[in-house]
Amino acid sequence: MGSAVRLYSRKDKDLLNAIRTDDLRLFNVALEKGAAINKAFDYGWTPLHWASFKGNLTMVEILRDRGAKTKQKNNDKNTPADICCWDGGDPTIRKKIMIVLQEE
Repeated sequence: MGSAVRLYSRKDKDLLNAIRTDDLRLFNVALEKGAAINKAFDYGWTPLHWASFKGNLTMVEILRDRGAKTKQKNNDKNTPADICCWDGGDPTIRKKIMIVLQEE
């Protein structure tokens, strides 16, 4: 047999795709269907890692409200706060995201 293949549910894939493409409608649909908000995808990135990286404050806030873990680390030992500013973007939005990520 070959190496193990990671299988993700459609709703989990939809959540990740929605974050990557900034599609708030698909994001909300995936959450309504029960997508896993703390699921680690490739390289250990969770939906909160991706939303932080993309600079999507609304998605970060929704994920946090639903219990997304701010201290969860990816394979490189980075939390969502660690990667928040990697992609540049609006510094005002990035600061707001950092505040949300520091709330417990």
